[in-house]
Amino acid sequence: MQMSWTHHALSSAWIGVERGRVRQRVWLRVWLRIARFELTTP
Repeated sequence: MQMSWTHHALSSAWIGVERGRVRQRVWLRVWLRIARFELTTP
């Protein structure tokens, strides 16, 4: 019981980390696009 609960917690935490990475990547793209737009427009 304890082992399975720990495994479930670790797997859910890992999924959260993976989702966080994807979200960071998307936000980085959006931020870069906004920065580029700000730089190109006078």
